[in-house]
Amino acid sequence: MACVPCGAFFDVHCERRHEDWISVVSVCYHAHAPGHAQYEQHTNASIGQGSEWKRIVACEENDGEYLLTAAAIRFLVQATNGSDPRPFFLGMGHHRPHLPWISPSRFIDQYGDPRQYPLATHQTYPASAASIQWHPWFDQVVKTDVEPAVKQFFLRRGYYGAVSYTDYHFGLMLDALDASGHAPNTVVLLTGDHGWHLGERNMWEKKGLDELDCHVPFMVRVPWLKGGSSGLRTPSLAEQVDMMP
Repeated sequence: MACVPCGAFFDVHCERRHEDWISVVSVCYHAHAPGHAQYEQHTNASIGQGSEWKRIVACEENDGEYLLTAAAIRFLVQATNGSDPRPFFLGMGHHRPHLPWISPSRFIDQYGDPRQYPLATHQTYPASAASIQWHPWFDQVVKTDVEPAVKQFFLRRGYYGAVSYTDYHFGLMLDALDASGHAPNTVVLLTGDHGWHLGERNMWEKKGLDELDCHVPFMVRVPWLKGGSSGLRTPSLAEQVDMMP
């Protein structure tokens, strides 16, 4: 199958300019324009295939996630080619693992039979909890609607595949940073804009205010910090507004 290059379905936003910094750049592709990758045609609503998750089977390089990473790497090369001595900030905003969980086959299929992974321990919404906290999704209308177990297994695998796909692109960016020679003097931060439910207390997605909705990843690599800080976890509170230069 020949892959015809598609247009760049990403937006580049110059957030601000400062005499002490190379232009601060944020790269984010439009969530509803994932390029011209080729997707599997088979659908199965009973396991969420085709709506909540599906495979990319060809032309992965035309998927929006790939286009986004390629654009971010081009900006990195430009910022570190020696033509400008100022430091740089580059934000790479991937859509996945947000819905729909569209990933190349290898990232989904590496998890094998989805029924080998445990489901959420608590499958019902607590009777004592405020009703306003619960939120519907897809074929759930009221809080007593529970996704069948077999569908939950496949939904979880679709989510795991999307996380692995994003991890792969993050790795491509780190490889490019290493190749630039600037890894030893560059702070790298990984975070997200919200948490996620995968059936816990019969909730999916992100629309509440409890721990799983609000807790986000916040991982920082600062190469020049020594003294055994690598791999440390802290219970200290942090805000995402703290990260901006």
